[in-house]
Amino acid sequence: MAHRAGDRLRLLGHKVCGPTGIAVVYSKQDVLEHMPPSQGGGNMFANVTSEKTIFQGSPERFEAGAANIADAVGLGTPLVCVESTARHTYIRCPPIDTTIPPKCK
Repeated sequence: MAHRAGDRLRLLGHKVCGPTGIAVVYSKQDVLEHMPPSQGGGNMFANVTSEKTIFQGSPERFEAGAANIADAVGLGTPLVCVESTARHTYIRCPPIDTTIPPKCK
């Protein structure tokens, strides 16, 4: 992320031919330190009382509930492929051909 202009990177599994329903959010540490968690559960709590909840530090405070281990493993292979084949390449899609073939007129 050091060479990227943004603070966060989001990657969806199905966009790299991986499993659906899994995503990766990668963020710079200083951004994570100021973000509140959006869910609760698992080992994300350092201490919970009736008066106060204290969350773990980053990134543990964002790991609510059980991890989706099978899809995480399934996402590994497409990411290795993307890393090895397109690391410094921007993939550009050709323009959609909107002309009607002569046979169909």
